[in-house]
Amino acid sequence: MPVFEKRRAIRLEEARHPLLEAALALKGRRSVPVSVELSEQKTLMVISGPNTGGKTVTLKTVGLAALMAQAGVPVLAAEARLPVFGRVLADIGDQQSIEASLSTFSAHVANIEAMAAVAGPNDLVLLDELGASTDPNEGAALAIAVLEHFRRRQATTIATTHHSRLKAYAAETSEAVNAAMEFDEGTLEPTYRLLIGLPGKSSGIEIAERLGLEPSIVADARRRLDPADMEAATLVASLHAQRSELEKQLVEMGRNRQALAEERARLEEVAARERRAKLAELDKRLEETIRELEKKWEQVVGAIHESPLQPKRGKAERLNRQRASLAAGTREDWNTQVLEALGASTTENNAPAKPLAAGDKPGTVIAVAADEAEVEVGRLRMRVPRSELRAIQMAAEIRAGKSETAQAYAPRFETAPIRKGADAESTDVGARRAASLRETEAAAEINVIGATAEEARERVDKFLDESYLADRYRLRVVHGHGKGILKRALHEMFASHPHVEKFYPAPPREGGAGATIVELKA
Repeated sequence: MPVFEKRRAIRLEEARHPLLEAALALKGRRSVPVSVELSEQKTLMVISGPNTGGKTVTLKTVGLAALMAQAGVPVLAAEARLPVFGRVLADIGDQQSIEASLSTFSAHVANIEAMAAVAGPNDLVLLDELGASTDPNEGAALAIAVLEHFRRRQATTIATTHHSRLKAYAAETSEAVNAAMEFDEGTLEPTYRLLIGLPGKSSGIEIAERLGLEPSIVADARRRLDPADMEAATLVASLHAQRSELEKQLVEMGRNRQALAEERARLEEVAARERRAKLAELDKRLEETIRELEKKWEQVVGAIHESPLQPKRGKAERLNRQRASLAAGTREDWNTQVLEALGASTTENNAPAKPLAAGDKPGTVIAVAADEAEVEVGRLRMRVPRSELRAIQMAAEIRAGKSETAQAYAPRFETAPIRKGADAESTDVGARRAASLRETEAAAEINVIGATAEEARERVDKFLDESYLADRYRLRVVHGHGKGILKRALHEMFASHPHVEKFYPAPPREGGAGATIVELKA
């Protein structure tokens, strides 16, 4: 169904002439569709190209499509957008008449004179072989003058020609556009495709040769060609060859783009399957972790209740401390499993590394210098070479919670905070989680960085006594990295201290090797 435009623009996509289509159908063939487009700024088209190449059929197809559309008849085209024309004025074919004493040229002039008198802005003018049937120079000059007249009248005009001067006129006129009926130089046959934007090559000698004209005559004709005409024909042929090559490259690029899109879809599907498998594995591990936690809890509760000498209040306090210990330990184990299972999904592999900047968390970059950065982890500050720091962010699908399982696990997905030899997290998930953990577990801590080994032992020993009396169960002792002297001295003390149940390096978010977690006996 045609679409009528308010502006002066023609767009026919894969249009066919219905009578030609019907005639070819009887022979088991189909016509080659033609696509024509004229914008509101380009209202004049000059079509050139070889004889029997389809120029006249194109003119008739456009005129017939316009008349069919305005008569309420569907147009034989994939798409038809047309204005409503007041008149369709056509000079097509041989109008010579012996009775009226009209030659072919005279008949054309009479026709054009009648059209020129009435043509206006809302009319469609179709001119076939404009400037033919007379002296080529005079015919070309007359043809240009006719086109100028219709251009000034603002009529939408399509003309066919073999004159090179008309092709040059179309190239130099802002409202005009050249178009060519394509000719295959390899097979010496027309393809009937309309190429908009290029002038056409008449290829008269080549067609005569294909039709069987005496070879000596063809060779003599080529020798007699004007050098300027030969240069122009060679240039036009080169332009058509370049366009043909570009079209081949576009087709190849389209195939490559399709292949890349298919490969990308395949890789995304593989990645999605891997993610689903990892999340399923996490579900399985979670169930096992919960079962193990329930067993441990039952054992702890049973052991405490079996102790007849401990008062009820002591049993309750011990239960609370054991529960906190189990929760902390399980949380650490579970985070480790999550990172192991989903480590390959971090955007460290899928996205470029994020540059370090002040404010990165949960290990916070306080300042960034040329070669090093000042980093704060909890109450611990240190200067670390920038080469040993990196900022990463977690997989986008995890943060966005694209799956139900990912949403359930999202709060636990964080990597190590910024510290010497470890990664720096780019989101504040770890910071919030570390703060929440400190609040819920009421973890006390002491910082002995800068003290001598003896001073540190005395301060920490007193700290352990006070914590034991205050029923604190989990402590953090910050001793820093340094040469490891403080760490060794304190660990020797912890190993034989009566209040210490066990001790181990702090998790990455709490200082890593720069601090030690101490758990007191119940």
